[in-house]
Amino acid sequence: MVKRKLSDLLDDLDKGKQQTFWQARLLEMQLLLKEKKYSALGRRIGDLLESDQATGRIKPSKSEANKNRSE
Repeated sequence: MVKRKLSDLLDDLDKGKQQTFWQARLLEMQLLLKEKKYSALGRRIGDLLESDQATGRIKPSKSEANKNRSE
């Protein structure tokens, strides 16, 4: 019970940080888009997706996992 309560409190604290983090990333991408730096924007999005997969926040799809194993 105590662990769950502590976990919930920590999750609430992280929610504010995650919104700020993603808000900053989206503003960065919006600036790249305005400057018509599409390749830089594509790389940045790819980096963020890889980061999420590396931290375990997003699980790769089964097709991507199979593709990575075959390489």
